[in-house]
Amino acid sequence: MSTKSNATDVARRTLATVPAADLLALVDQLDLRPAPGSSPILLVPLRSLKQRRDVAAFVKSAPQATASLLLEIIGRNELDQIIEALGENASEPTYEQLLAVIDARLAAGADPLEIRAVMGHVVSESFPAAPHCERIFTERDVLALPDSL
Repeated sequence: MSTKSNATDVARRTLATVPAADLLALVDQLDLRPAPGSSPILLVPLRSLKQRRDVAAFVKSAPQATASLLLEIIGRNELDQIIEALGENASEPTYEQLLAVIDARLAAGADPLEIRAVMGHVVSESFPAAPHCERIFTERDVLALPDSL
């Protein structure tokens, strides 16, 4: 299982693969006004990114929760496809099951960025498939993460 520091590192390295313009466009669409129950841990870094526009600095320092949220948003549609393809195995797929679905999604033309976002979110949240995702990052060049930030 991933440690919190490793999960944060993977989330940040996954975010680093998102084109800066795309990440800024996404953040620009978010409603970042404080609301009852909203978390400053999520909002403050996003507001800072929206104002300063420094994606590189944001990616290097993004809190795990903020990075995970962005990855979830980026990969939302692909996550639905992967869950549907995994069926009853979605909550705890084996490595082979997850790899087969990811390879099938890539072969069908799925955006590697969205698949990477799903996998980064899974690792960031320490879901049962996190170790499988970490392994797939290293085994599929199209899904590889930068070694460091």
